[in-house]
Amino acid sequence: MPAYDTRLADAHRCDGPYERAKTLLNLAMEIFKENSPSNFTGLPLTKHTLGLLYFALQRWDPALESLLEALQIRERLLSHDHPLLALTSYHIARVYLHKPDEQETALKYALRALQIRQAKLPRSHLNLHLSVLLVQSLTSTNPSNVHSIGKHFSCSYHDNILDYHKPRD
Repeated sequence: MPAYDTRLADAHRCDGPYERAKTLLNLAMEIFKENSPSNFTGLPLTKHTLGLLYFALQRWDPALESLLEALQIRERLLSHDHPLLALTSYHIARVYLHKPDEQETALKYALRALQIRQAKLPRSHLNLHLSVLLVQSLTSTNPSNVHSIGKHFSCSYHDNILDYHKPRD
């Protein structure tokens, strides 16, 4: 049931009925908290997805809170260079872009995502390319398009885990 709620909520998040998605994600989190062992990865996935939902609604503080919680849990459960840490770090950086005077913090998370993705992904992978663009925009003297990075890919945020196991080109 919880995995079903998470996938269904994610589908709603991408299609636009955000309140229904938020309800399903909160339900999934309650089920995970009550019925799952402490090392279960469904809770950080749900928190990550909820953070992306808030991002789509331009609610930066709840987005950041959910994504930081997801990252904290993933750091406890996964290796320091796990691709899911890069995924959540990338989205945290994107949230910080919308917070005044947080460009340095955004860059910190963007660099972390880039570092992991450079080590784990083939050079042609879209997520690696998006990380490079984000870091370049954050370090350029004219970051005019920084908010549009990843805009067209916001609903395809699940990295393909199989790509992390392919040999790099």
